Amino acid sequence: MKIAVEFPVQAEASEVWEVLSDIPRMASWSPECVQAGWLGDAPVGPGSEFAATNQMGDWTWDVTGKIVAVAKPNMVTWMVKGLDQDTDQPSSTWSYELSPLPDGGTLITHTFVHGHGGSHLVTLAAQNPDHADAIVEARAQMLRDNMVQTLTKMANQIGWTVPAPAPVAST
Repeated sequence: MKIAVEFPVQAEASEVWEVLSDIPRMASWSPECVQAGWLGDAPVGPGSEFAATNQMGDWTWDVTGKIVAVAKPNMVTWMVKGLDQDTDQPSSTWSYELSPLPDGGTLITHTFVHGHGGSHLVTLAAQNPDHADAIVEARAQMLRDNMVQTLTKMANQIGWTVPAPAPVAST
């Protein structure tokens, strides 16, 4: 499963990158991530690790992630370790890519890719094979919505203007 959301903001890429690469701040904006923090004090770069707590309804789970690519001020990518904590088989990879808009500002392309590592989604789908497709599609829609909500809340709190057209989510 791959999901991408395009979200334009009236802000310079360097400012946007500084905000998006500060993973612990995501808990301020995300409807699912409720806490995040760096493991260690290294600057943001490949190999930097973080721990986060996610919540969906009454269900809470912890994840560990690692920055896998940085190209300041254009991109930051991190992976979330699978249930077995294998960094070679992440449960997901998340990325923010920034590109200039023709009339100024920055286009944020936020991408989620479900990996081959163990995940609660894979476990739930395997336990419910008759409903696996519906489970995966419901989670995909939830992720799309959450990605747009996170970027919208972030833009509003930071004070970035979101020009037309509205954000676009795609699979």
